[in-house]
Amino acid sequence: METAGSTDPEELKKYIAIREAMYIKAKEFESKIIGFEMAIRRPYFHVRPLNAAELENWHNYLDFIEKDGD
Repeated sequence: METAGSTDPEELKKYIAIREAMYIKAKEFESKIIGFEMAIRRPYFHVRPLNAAELENWHNYLDFIEKDGD
């Protein structure tokens, strides 16, 4: 019976391969959104409206996430 702490080399290789694939996918996604993230100057709520450039960035970011995000 297999346990959560299995030391089978094949299971370990499979686990490492799955984790590596997840890491690569996350890094690829991060490289796509970093431009949007870096353009956010006010990541907190404030009653004063955002300036036009930052508001456009938010709209573009949300459009991207709705189209390509997971």
